[in-house]
Amino acid sequence: MKIPKGIMRREQEMKLKKKCEQELIRKTIKSLHQKQQNADEKIASWKLELRNHYKMSRGWIDNTIKWLQKKAVEKTRSKKISLKKKLDRLLEEKKLLEELLREENKNMRDPNILDPQRKFIYNNSSKILSEEQKKLLELGLNFSVTPNKFPLIEYIAAAENLCQSLEELQDDESLEKAQKIRNLLIDHVRKGVGMKIKDNLSAKEKKIIKEIVSDPNIVICPADKGKAIVIEDRDTYLSKMQQQINEGDYMLDNRKEKTLLDKLHKKLLNQLKDMGIDMDDFNEKRKYLVSAPMLGHMYLLIKVHKKNFPGRAVVSQVNDPTYKICKILTDILNPIAKNGQSYVENSYDLKQFLGNLNVDEYDTQASFDIVALYPSIPIPKALECVRKRLLNDTSLSERTDWKTEDIMKLLEICLETHFKTIDGRILKQIDGTPIGKSISGPIADIFMIWFEEEYVFNDSNEFQPYLKAWKRYRDDIYTLEWWLRET
Repeated sequence: MKIPKGIMRREQEMKLKKKCEQELIRKTIKSLHQKQQNADEKIASWKLELRNHYKMSRGWIDNTIKWLQKKAVEKTRSKKISLKKKLDRLLEEKKLLEELLREENKNMRDPNILDPQRKFIYNNSSKILSEEQKKLLELGLNFSVTPNKFPLIEYIAAAENLCQSLEELQDDESLEKAQKIRNLLIDHVRKGVGMKIKDNLSAKEKKIIKEIVSDPNIVICPADKGKAIVIEDRDTYLSKMQQQINEGDYMLDNRKEKTLLDKLHKKLLNQLKDMGIDMDDFNEKRKYLVSAPMLGHMYLLIKVHKKNFPGRAVVSQVNDPTYKICKILTDILNPIAKNGQSYVENSYDLKQFLGNLNVDEYDTQASFDIVALYPSIPIPKALECVRKRLLNDTSLSERTDWKTEDIMKLLEICLETHFKTIDGRILKQIDGTPIGKSISGPIADIFMIWFEEEYVFNDSNEFQPYLKAWKRYRDDIYTLEWWLRET
């Protein structure tokens, strides 16, 4: 979030800090009063039950309460001692960590010391990089430059956003966690206001980074495998992106971004209302809709392990209007996607499977992947497969109260994908699911389950009798077939 000029003057900082502290203190006091009241009511009801139901005397009850209070004091004292030991240990660890960080900071500035955390640079552009530029780029795209002053507004906004997310769960544990976070926030805000932050880069290094990033003739992007950094000429990058667009089912959309966002927002809103969700309630609305939506944007991951460094198109859906709904739908569909005969959870699961697999002398092992799985998924057929699986899923009611038809309508809305490219064009994906959208994974898996049942594990497959193993993780497949020696 960009802070308007002048909003962070010292006087305004102190006012905002004071207001924040007062509000947090009021909430804390109110929460403690509520807890005290609830505890008193529980104790009174327990006393009454002990007298009326179990016929216990008042003296016995009073003595029991005194005994419990004594035990509570002993437990508190023991807990304090335990926490004191933990604090001493943490302070010692902090001291050691600070020493390591000081040493690491020295090493970072020494060009003769190789740092395993530094990233490899693939400079495919016509720009010649100096050694200083290379060293700074090797820090990685996730390297964060320290701000000039404590980011007060961002800090408060992020913490409050987290607290509100916890409060939406409406259980006592989450409400208590939210209040603890607010209490911790008071201390951090008090320490942070007026704090002088030590720079992790010199003024010269910051200037070098700014020059590289602001160069309009190059694009700095991540590699598809590993954490390397790739530098491409802008024209080459756009050419590779256009190649991906030409290979997929996309069409240019000349409508304005606001028009598309408003239309998609209205569709979601109407569908959620039809499902009986109160969209006038702030908490409900916040649960399903993005407050400041924007179109997804396409970017490339450069395949540095392949000839000519082709690109893999990814559409970032963060803050897309369907972002929150997609996450909910993904949680609903994931258990269905795991029910396939070929399903593999991860590489560890595959390793266990292979460890129990008997491989004979004339068996043939093979591994391959499906080219462009997500963009190649036929949406109408995939949605038909999803509908059938949902209707046959006996555990669906344990994950959601939504009906199958409502889930399908939401999926259709979420699969209406628009995105922007680096040169400002707006495209619509006609078929297939975009790489980068959370629901693309389970939808692709469910479609592949149907495909495998229809063409791989089916008795009509002439090669099925020879198939000893067929395991798949998304688009990566491992097979083991046995053949007679004479064949």
